[in-house]
Amino acid sequence: MIRVLIINSSLERSGLTNVIYNLIKYIDFSKIELHILTLSEETTFSRYQEFTEFPIQFHCLPLAGFKRYLGLKKSVQPFIEKIEPHIIHTFAFRGVLAAYQLAGKYKVVSTIQADLDKNYIADYGFLVGKLMAKAELFMLRRMAVRTVCSLELMQLYKHIGTLNYIPNGVCTQDYDKVNNIDKAKYKETLQLNQYEKIFISTGILNERKNPLCIIRAFKKISNATNALIILGDGSLMEACKAEIGSDINIFLLGKKADVRMYLAASDVFISASWSEGLPNASLEAGFMGLSLVLSKILPHQEIATQSSAGVHLFKPGIVDDLVKVLQQDNMEAAQLNQQFSAQSMSRSFQELYASLA
Repeated sequence: MIRVLIINSSLERSGLTNVIYNLIKYIDFSKIELHILTLSEETTFSRYQEFTEFPIQFHCLPLAGFKRYLGLKKSVQPFIEKIEPHIIHTFAFRGVLAAYQLAGKYKVVSTIQADLDKNYIADYGFLVGKLMAKAELFMLRRMAVRTVCSLELMQLYKHIGTLNYIPNGVCTQDYDKVNNIDKAKYKETLQLNQYEKIFISTGILNERKNPLCIIRAFKKISNATNALIILGDGSLMEACKAEIGSDINIFLLGKKADVRMYLAASDVFISASWSEGLPNASLEAGFMGLSLVLSKILPHQEIATQSSAGVHLFKPGIVDDLVKVLQQDNMEAAQLNQQFSAQSMSRSFQELYASLA
């Protein structure tokens, strides 16, 4: 039995939490004893209850103040020594920091989920973001194994040492293609059945995700037959409201605990991101049969290359280029490669665990 400890800040709903959930959903628990250690209290948007469906042992250290960073080793070490994991798996800064301080004693797998510079600068500002990215890269060099979720990250971080490519995967049972009859029912439930075509965008509303580009493009084609749904919250929420103005065909609905109903009612998924790791939101929409309209960045190009249909790219930040794509008639449903399934991702990680144990 391989004992694996996953360390993460929390299980709050996010792309990262979805990756961890999808990994766990297909683990062979007859071979792996799984522990999860979280470092913050869960919020109302936590997926904790969904994780309890699996035979996992949970541990929580709700650290505050300086202990969130400077006191991690002192706080975490007794828990880890009690669990005695064969492998520690981390996915983000605080988990990496906790594992780095104990990497000499335990085998650590660290998964890089994004362009660290761009992610941390967007979340914490230029100076703090730069320092966090440099610190994490310094720590990652010490880890036993490093994995990346996209080919772009493989190139970006090849200088820190050997990397293993394991793309993010979506649970194809939860995000299955929706037929036209069911789509009509979801539209009616959401009181959107008057629209012939519904566009949707989900995720954090910040500069990196570039939601203002989507709003500006949609307003150029907005009419009584189409609608735009935007799900998410963030630093650009008020700017988005101002940009939408009086357009009654744009619905800015904030964060939702479950986006599947909204995806099921929609026809086209849009992402205008400047930077991504390998975006779960786009993969989820693709497996549900939406057409994908994505900014032409390398992770989105990776999805397009590994898909047989339904992925349309536009120049990042160019509103008129996005408008041209959105005006296309009869955009076909996306057909994604099964390498982007949760089953494939989980199998790859379990093979990696077995090779290290």
